[in-house]
Formats: sequence, C-alpha cells, structure tokens
Amino acid sequence: MPGCLLVSLALNVFLVSGLVGRYARDHGPGPEMMMGFRGITDGLPDSARETVRESFRARRGEIGRERRDLREARRRVADALAAEPFDPAAARRAFEGLREANGELARVAQDALVEAAAKLPPQQRREILERRPRTPRPPPGDGPPPGPPPGRI
Repeated sequence: MPGCLLVSLALNVFLVSGLVGRYARDHGPGPEMMMGFRGITDGLPDSARETVRESFRARRGEIGRERRDLREARRRVADALAAEPFDPAAARRAFEGLREANGELARVAQDALVEAAAKLPPQQRREILERRPRTPRPPPGDGPPPGPPPGRI
C-alpha cells in the first residue's frame, strides 16, 4: 500500500509540473521574450541595434530580479497544485502571484523598449514594430475542441 501512495504522489507531481510548465510557456514571458529584442532589431542599422541593446543592458539587474521572481512564482504554483490536502484558495493566490510576476517582467521589458524607441527616428521605430515577434498559431488540432454548430447549443 505505501508503494501505491508513493507512485500516486510521483505521478501527481509529474502531471502538475507538466501543467504548470505548459501554462508558463503559453502564458508567461520566457527567454524568447527577453531575447526577442534581437529578432526585432535584425536588419536595423548598427546604431539603432545598439540603442536597443543599451536600453536592455541598463535594466539587466531589474530584469534578472523579475525573472527570479517569476521562477519563484511558478514554483509556488506547482507547490500549491501538488499540496495535499489541496487548498483552492492557496492555488488561486499562487496563480495571482504568477500573473503579477509575469506582468512585472513584461513591464520592465516594455519600459526598456520604450526607452530605446524614444531615441530612434520614426522610420526605425516602424521597422521595430514590423519585426516584433508574433505569437505562433497552434498546429491544427492542437487548440480547444470546436464548439457546437451555430444554432445548436
């Protein structure tokens, strides 16, 4: 019997970790966001590219702190979802913390980009906008199931 409990606990932790990882990947800024400014500056003149880099470098410490806070918030969500007995209120608080951490990291990155954009001429700002990372569409069949046909609820 103790073996079954251990296997069940291990399976639960594995499933929760996968769910949290998928949630964080789908809803949270990851390394691609922080490194995404490289993609949006491709093709810009070296001076403009350096302006964007300088803006992000100036906030390196703040970005690092926000990324650590985000990792900690993800850990708290995993812990709350794996807790036994399960506490829905604690899980909601953990997810709220995750949303706040996501927002703070996004705010810092956006502030860095705004700071850089203020130093660039209009044409280069438009070029950055055209190069911004796009959210990829999920492959066919990987989205939510289709709803009922129109008029059939």
